[in-house]
Amino acid sequence: MIDVLLTCDNITRHLNIELQVKGKYITANRFIPKGSCIIFSDLKTMTGRIDMLPYQTYFDKKDVINKVNLRDIFPLKPITSFMLRPMWMVTIHQRVNVIIKGVNFKIISHGTALKNASKNQLVPVKIYNNCILSGIVNSNGDVIIHM
Repeated sequence: MIDVLLTCDNITRHLNIELQVKGKYITANRFIPKGSCIIFSDLKTMTGRIDMLPYQTYFDKKDVINKVNLRDIFPLKPITSFMLRPMWMVTIHQRVNVIIKGVNFKIISHGTALKNASKNQLVPVKIYNNCILSGIVNSNGDVIIHM
């Protein structure tokens, strides 16, 4: 319920209204077991009251595709951000290529990732001399460091 204040000719009234919003949202098309990478065919768009949906429900399929679910998702249940995480391009303790780029130079080396990261996320990497640098993960799983 929403309380609306109405004023007409110096008379003020409070009006309680109920707001119902109808729209499209994303649900599971089938049972999706925990730890699966979500693909387009796993999803279905439903139409209904979006004011009654759980907090942070997804409304666009592209926001859900290629994410990993943290728990089982049952058919026709709304999908929320709390159910998903990005697919890791780099996992903790993984040996990764480290590309250090600067003005007129590029150094390619190896290092060890110190945490999980998805594409375009910042990840700390320990390189050969135990120095820790942070860089951005690219689509190949390489860590790019700009100097």
